Order: sequence, then C-alpha cells, then structure tokens
Amino acid sequence: MIDSNLSLGCNFKYHLILIIFREALLLVTEKKIGDKTVFLCDICGLGYSEKNIAQDCEDYCKAHAGSCSVEITKKAVYFPDMPILPEEK
Repeated sequence: MIDSNLSLGCNFKYHLILIIFREALLLVTEKKIGDKTVFLCDICGLGYSEKNIAQDCEDYCKAHAGSCSVEITKKAVYFPDMPILPEEK
C-alpha cells in the first residue's frame, strides 16, 4: 500500500513543476531601451510598459496566429523595425 503522505508529496511536487514550467513558457522578454524598461511579446515583437499587457499580447498572438488585438496593440510603446510574426504554412 502507498503511504498517503508520500503520494500527496509527490503529487504536490508534480503540480509545482507544472506551474513553474508553464510560467517559464509564458514569460515575456524584458528589454532596456534607452532609460526605459520595455516588455516584449515574443511572438510579434511589440513592446509594452507593463509586463501584464505584454503577456496579454503574447497570449492573444498564441491563440490567433497572424492576427493582432487592436485593444492590446494600442497600448504598445515599442514597435520593432521588422515585426516577428509566425510564418504561414
């Protein structure tokens, strides 16, 4: 028989690893531009002054390939010279 304490400990560790891994996948890039910190969407390259807005942009880009949200992009403070968009197949 499996010790229930051991089982709960392993289950907790497994969930903690999943949470950490998920967060690592969802992190946006932080970049210093001049004297300001900008958070970049890793998919389209647009930059935002707040990390949570950059994350919203990245989430939208992942869900809607090749499309941007006007509500999110109007908050952008940095526009890359050449946007980074996924290649269409």
